[in-house]
Amino acid sequence: GGSGSNYVEANNIMSESLDGLFPAIGQVFVVIGLGYVFGRLKIIRPEESKSLGAFVGKLALPSLLFLSMANINLSDIDWYFLGGVLLAKFGVFVLVAIFTFILKRPFNPGYAGLYAIVATTSNDLALGLPILQAIYTTYEDGEAKHIIGPNGFDYVNYIYLLAPMSVIVLIPIGFVLMETGKQIAQSKADSSRKKKREGKRHILWRITRKTFTGVVLNPVVFMTILGIIVNVIIVYGINKGVSSTEGNLPFWLSNFLKLLGGAFAPLALFSLGMSLVGKLKHIGGNVLVVALLLVAMKSIFLPFVAALILKGFGEHDNIVTFGFQYGIIPTAPSVFVFSSSYEIGTAITASAMVLGTFVSAPLMYTSARVAVISMVNQTDYREIVYQTEVDVSTFSIVGCVIVFLLFMMARRYKSRLHVVVLHMIAAQMLINIGTFGILGTSNDEGWRLFSFSLYMIGLLSYKLWSAWIIILYFINQTWGSKVAEWFWIPFMTSAWGLSALGAVSLAVVCGLQVSVSHTEHINATLLLGNPQLILESLVTVPSLVLSVLFLTINGILAARKRKKQLANVNDETISKSTPLSSTVASSEEHKPMSPESPSLNDSDEIDISENAPLVSNTTKRTGNLDQFDGMKLDESQNMRLTILFLILIASLIFSAVFSLWIVSHNDVVNGIYMFVTILAIVITHGQGFFILTIFGLQKHWFIMYLVGKLRSLFYAIEEVSLPSHDDLDPENRVICNTFKQEHLDVSQKELESVKRYHLQKYNNVFTGAELVDWLLIRNLVATRQEGVSYGNALLLGRVIEHVHNEHYFHDASFFYQFTGVSETDGLEEGHTSSPNGNLISE
Repeated sequence: GGSGSNYVEANNIMSESLDGLFPAIGQVFVVIGLGYVFGRLKIIRPEESKSLGAFVGKLALPSLLFLSMANINLSDIDWYFLGGVLLAKFGVFVLVAIFTFILKRPFNPGYAGLYAIVATTSNDLALGLPILQAIYTTYEDGEAKHIIGPNGFDYVNYIYLLAPMSVIVLIPIGFVLMETGKQIAQSKADSSRKKKREGKRHILWRITRKTFTGVVLNPVVFMTILGIIVNVIIVYGINKGVSSTEGNLPFWLSNFLKLLGGAFAPLALFSLGMSLVGKLKHIGGNVLVVALLLVAMKSIFLPFVAALILKGFGEHDNIVTFGFQYGIIPTAPSVFVFSSSYEIGTAITASAMVLGTFVSAPLMYTSARVAVISMVNQTDYREIVYQTEVDVSTFSIVGCVIVFLLFMMARRYKSRLHVVVLHMIAAQMLINIGTFGILGTSNDEGWRLFSFSLYMIGLLSYKLWSAWIIILYFINQTWGSKVAEWFWIPFMTSAWGLSALGAVSLAVVCGLQVSVSHTEHINATLLLGNPQLILESLVTVPSLVLSVLFLTINGILAARKRKKQLANVNDETISKSTPLSSTVASSEEHKPMSPESPSLNDSDEIDISENAPLVSNTTKRTGNLDQFDGMKLDESQNMRLTILFLILIASLIFSAVFSLWIVSHNDVVNGIYMFVTILAIVITHGQGFFILTIFGLQKHWFIMYLVGKLRSLFYAIEEVSLPSHDDLDPENRVICNTFKQEHLDVSQKELESVKRYHLQKYNNVFTGAELVDWLLIRNLVATRQEGVSYGNALLLGRVIEHVHNEHYFHDASFFYQFTGVSETDGLEEGHTSSPNGNLISE
């Protein structure tokens, strides 16, 4: 970057940017994925990753910023652009802080500062810069040249100017709020009146000192300011106001800083991937809802606000589009460090970081296309939209096929819930197949009629299924599976029947009178223009209302049930307590609660930090989901359901807004209009990708299924299938209950030991033969064969389990453990599982 770079005008290189778009985005997320894998497998341990992060944040990034600031031509800076983006960020910052002040209970200004930072701090240089460089850089004779916009606007260099703005302006405000919340919490916890008075006297000084030192000593801020100072001294002091075309720094210093800065991009992306390890466990309940709201504010609302402000400042459409694109860049991982240091909102911050990074993939792709679209002639618009539809539909079909195969392999078709997902996959496939038929080169009117009908049937059916799956889940959770079964046939019939009737009627009645304004220049799938949009809206709006209504009611009922269960537990604990414990409990009730302490009295308030589920979690670990009651899922499945429901509702909302936007902006075609169009294509045609992400990345469905099959082929591994508690044989249930009540504690003490297999250490395990010996000694069984039956009863009742869940109970040297000891506990850290599962005691 810098004035020493070679530049080229945008009009000559758009095709090259389009060609490099997919590889650039792919490379970025592949490096992030490698970082996650290395961290997950502990190839690089947490203490080593800290050293890597320190190098990136304290040396590589400051060097890159100093080099850019020292070489940039200050006289060419568009201050209206920088001011507009800063104003947009500040507006969103204030808006999020105000809403947090209103909604957060108990009151804590620290959350307002943290959430405002999450919604405005961008991962500019680690994630945004590689994508933007790929878009706004071209190559001539092997030499990289920046693309120049209107009035000499150097897109890439503005990233270096935008990156420090939040650190200098917004983050200090957030620090003040977080430090204030921390001091308030400490003063409430301090029982000494003298210390309280002292705390009030010095709280302002502590906040000011900590905020000032935090900003001034930040390497990013320091090197940015130093680079600007050096630039001013060299240009205006030494060169008499003339900026060198070869750069303002000496050649040797410039090369040295380039060497350090060059390590930033790959290492920062790699570190970002490592930082995602362990964050998925935080996602769930209200944590997920708040995280999604923050992601929406950061990557959707902020870009629109920035675009409106820049347009009001009179900026060129290309620059407005660039500002819109910049706003989409997801939240920086450094925000999680802030939340951890202040010990507030860590779960929500981690979830927002993970979800923001995931959502940024389609958004960055879409925004990158917008950056290209805004620079090309309008005659090329349809070609770009056409290519987007082809790309997204292709990926969606692949995702649908993978999920379908996984469902078949894992026998998910035995669960009504997953059958609904299979219907949604079928509807999405019709959308994608119909899209290819519409986009085809055939001019046959019958073929176009057939393709359009497939497209509309799939589209309308998917919208209806989006509502039906939420309603079915609500009915099942509220009144049980039998009542839910009554609605299955009517819902399935209406989803496909009404969709087919509406789609075919529209195609036949309108006779494919193609609206030129919608097909010649923009979206080929909008064959019938406004009539088509009206039909879609007639299905979208009721589906959206029903989905939001039933999901909200389900959330309220789940919260009430959770409150009631907690109250019952408290009552039971009090009733069983001794007089001494009752006295202690009574004294605890009068202790002041810290801002972090949960309270039953707060459950009726809107607390955006409470981790309450939107969908109820009524059971613990169960067996196969073979019945409609299989909707009684564990925490992981509930998390996936919540994500699916929210994605479906968000898709319905955007579909309704998109229809209104198209009707009201029919004659206005610019970068923002194209972004809305392309985003609609991604949401409508790309649901297969979302379904794959939610249901296709479960290791016990895919990787472990394939590995298990291979291992069973070579090592005679068994496929262990455990019944649910309700389906457990009565005799086995009696055996399990008796064992847990009378023998569990003694057996754990006498049986559990440390064993090794192929240099791998297993803690708290025993062999099948040892358990049979113990049962014989205790006279619980008469023969070893009876011991095997007894052991299998314990295994089916989930009292014991094979350490890798690869065998039923056998009178052999297989390793077993009592349930509640996970595989990671049984296997010493740093080792991997055995290659076969025939674990023999050495």
